[in-house]
Amino acid sequence: YILNELGTYTLNVSLDASGDFTPDNNTLSTSFEVTDYVYSQLPNLTGATALSASGSAAPYRTFKVGDFFFARNDDVLYAVNVAMPRPVGTANFPLDITIEVYNSQDINNIVNLVDYTLDNTHPSGTTYKTILFDPPIEFSADNPYIIAMSTIDTEKPFKFFGKSDGDLDESTRVNGPFGAGGAVNWFRGWSFTPGIEAIFNPDITGVKHINSGIELAVYPNPANQNLNLRLVSASAQNTRVQLLDVQGRVVLSRQYNQMTQTFDSIAVGDLANGVYTLQILTDKPCLS
Repeated sequence: YILNELGTYTLNVSLDASGDFTPDNNTLSTSFEVTDYVYSQLPNLTGATALSASGSAAPYRTFKVGDFFFARNDDVLYAVNVAMPRPVGTANFPLDITIEVYNSQDINNIVNLVDYTLDNTHPSGTTYKTILFDPPIEFSADNPYIIAMSTIDTEKPFKFFGKSDGDLDESTRVNGPFGAGGAVNWFRGWSFTPGIEAIFNPDITGVKHINSGIELAVYPNPANQNLNLRLVSASAQNTRVQLLDVQGRVVLSRQYNQMTQTFDSIAVGDLANGVYTLQILTDKPCLS
């Protein structure tokens, strides 16, 4: 059955078991949601608890905890939502976390990664934190991927929010010394599901498709120190990017000749606080 419509679905299963000694346990019901751009084995964190791959509050060591994703179509991963508790006690933060993406067909090579610091500014409570990939990651159709949380810190405990009611689709993957003789590898068959969401929504980074054949992504917004700019053009063309203040004066300018794709980080820390307009000039009509 192909789920072509967005919304919440409920799957009811019943088993005709006449003569069964426990006839009241022959039904099962589970609900799930089909959404645009977001994929997760654990979209609902209700009832999630802080878990550790090591099975205790011991240091997380070099374990990696992740989920297995299979891309049926070409797509772009713009961000991930990860659910991790804020570290307790100043001795346990800051803790440097890495979000890693692997193609399972070449599991020894990281496709891309992004660093994140767990400190006292991390959201408290059971909630997801959005972390952007810079630049976004292209997923290829019919390829398997693993998105994992990891740290190389061997002194501080690291936990993640998840549900311990089982990994029903066997998508949980943990990398650690769980093989014969302590061999390190990726393993499945865990009794928990970590809180990881894959975000394929271009709007999360402010992506816009321009009538001049250019795809534009600008983030973060608002920006404090650096403004990240990603431009992709369907054909090579001269492109100029200008930042204008409220009086229309050009305060920053970048020129990209015969541009088809570029990523740039523009320093804006010296600019006065306020609202600015980003203007894209090409051989075709401009965009602001």
